[in-house]
Amino acid sequence: MFWLGIAESEAAVAMVVVPDGVGGTRYTFEEVSANPLVPVSMVLSSGFRMELPPGMFVASGPGSGGASDIVGVFPAIARVRETGSGGAYDVVSLLIGADGGYASFGFDRAFVPGPGQSEARFALVPGAPGSLGIAPEALVPGTHVVSSVLFGSVTVTVVPEPGSAGLLAVAVLMALRRRGGGRVVVAGGVFC
Repeated sequence: MFWLGIAESEAAVAMVVVPDGVGGTRYTFEEVSANPLVPVSMVLSSGFRMELPPGMFVASGPGSGGASDIVGVFPAIARVRETGSGGAYDVVSLLIGADGGYASFGFDRAFVPGPGQSEARFALVPGAPGSLGIAPEALVPGTHVVSSVLFGSVTVTVVPEPGSAGLLAVAVLMALRRRGGGRVVVAGGVFC
């Protein structure tokens, strides 16, 4: 398996999604820079969630019958702590819009500010990667970025499934072979 780089220049939260070898995916979260300090009123009015890049999910084609949002609930795969009140919130749900225009992770409960609290900042709590039953085929390999109200920006790097990467390499080799007169040299070996 190989690792794709994370574009860390703008990301407050970076996530790497890797096939787990049993049909699902593992999610590793990292806080690359401090998440923004936002007014509590904005947290309450904007919806308490972590936006995800909708382009990371394979869009369902026309005629697929997918006319409603996709919602999933799962055991916690990450935790954030609000630094003002100290409240901890687990990432336990996923919402993908039917039109493919939005996606987000949801938390185990609603945000509750502390007494007299006017601003909030959410920090990731370091921990082990979490796994989800989302098949690697349902994700688009590459690096995807989305702006987030509570997390500044979220950068997600989806690592291709090892089998998919191997098939892609074979296809590239075959294309090169057709163009290059039947011989391709790769890392010291010759494919005829």
